[in-house]
Order: sequence, then structure tokens, then C-alpha cells
Amino acid sequence: MKRNLLLLVMIAGLTSAWGCSGSESKEDDLGSADARVTDSTADIDKEDTVAPDGGADVTLPEIVELDMAPEDLGPADPLGFQLRKPQVQYSVDCSTGGGPGLFDDRDHVCTFAYGDWEGHIYFQATATDCFMLMGPSPTYSVIGAWMSLDGTVTPLDNPSYDIGGNHQNDFFEFDFEGQHFKYYHSTFGMGWRACQPMDCLQILAGEEIVEDGCLPKDRSLPIICVPVEADGTYAELVDTFAPCALDQSWK
Repeated sequence: MKRNLLLLVMIAGLTSAWGCSGSESKEDDLGSADARVTDSTADIDKEDTVAPDGGADVTLPEIVELDMAPEDLGPADPLGFQLRKPQVQYSVDCSTGGGPGLFDDRDHVCTFAYGDWEGHIYFQATATDCFMLMGPSPTYSVIGAWMSLDGTVTPLDNPSYDIGGNHQNDFFEFDFEGQHFKYYHSTFGMGWRACQPMDCLQILAGEEIVEDGCLPKDRSLPIICVPVEADGTYAELVDTFAPCALDQSWK
């Protein structure tokens, strides 16, 4: 009888020991899992988890290739663009000889209105070369160009900006929805010189103008363009157009 009682006590002790051992093993496994989760989240860059502050329906343009420092960025823009602060008076060597020349970035914010489309455009133009034309004249490269349309910002296709020769009748071109657009001027002052920023648009097929919204006294496709200032701000997009003084084509 005593032997049976002793066997029962031994079996109960072994069962208790096995139960404790299993519990401790599960706790150790959970602790290891928690450690693994903590280690993996520590490797995530916090900036990668933060959504851009551009509104729920706004996609900010990608400009990471510019590698701009925070001090080079302009203020937050309500149109969804990430503006930069344009450089001023930087030196560029002319590949054709002569120079160097001192030039400014020619960044602009413009309206876009054609057919049922109504939005805005932002482009960044930087002088990357120059040639001699009564002094150094810059050749610009468009570093980035975007359209804000219906709350979404997307890159523009084939953007280009030209200073417009010695008279600086500048123009901006891009492709959109299978059409080629040119932002130009509808009025010129003395010596065929533009007196204000680009104010109208044309539709081109190759070199041919298929729809001219820049005809004098017509300006049937008006747009507004304003330069981005050195601090990354720009003037209100209000149409202040007026024919240039001495422009006889508007008389």
C-alpha cells in the first residue's frame, strides 16, 4: 500500500515538473518573437512611413533626383508642387567659347486652360550651357516640370524652355494627351521684345501652329505665368495682361 502511494506521489511530481518546463519554454519563445519584431521595426526609417502633406487627393511630384537640401526648398505649395528656391547669378561656361556668363534659374508657375482641362503647371529651368550672341546667351535645361490637374500632380512629357534669343521672348513647350503645347507671347514692344511673362498658348504639330491662341487682339487661349522668386515664392496668379507699349498690332 505504501509502495503504491509512493508511486502516485512520484508520478504527480513528474507531471508537475513537465508542466512547468513547457510553460517556461513558451514564454521564452514569445520573448524571442517580441525581440525580433522590435529589431525589425528599428531598421525602418521613420521618414519612410510619413505620408506627404499634400492633401488626401494630391500626389506630390518626385524631385528626389535633384538631391536638394531642406534650405533649398521653397515653402509648401497649395497646388501640390514641391517648389525649389531658384539659384541666381551662377556662372556657366559656354561650350562654344566665350563667357562665362552669369545667369538665373527661370522657374515658373503657370495656369493651364484648354478645352475641358483646367489646372496649373510648374517647371524648373536651369542654365546648363551658353553661346555668344552679343554676349553670353544661356541655354536652359528643364530639370523638372509637372502639371496639377484635378488634385493630382504628374510629370510633364518632353518639357523644354528657351530664353528666346537676345530679345528674351521666352517660351515653354511640353506634350500632354497626344498634343504639343507652347506657352508664348501675344504682344511685343519696341524692337520685338516681350514686355511681360508668357501669356498665351499655341498647339503645334511639328513646327506648324495648328491652333494659335496668341494672335494679337485675340489671345483666344490665355494663360498666366509668374516667375518663382529666389525665396521660393511666387506672385498671385491673376491675369494682369496688357498690350506692350508701342505694339501697333493691338491698335
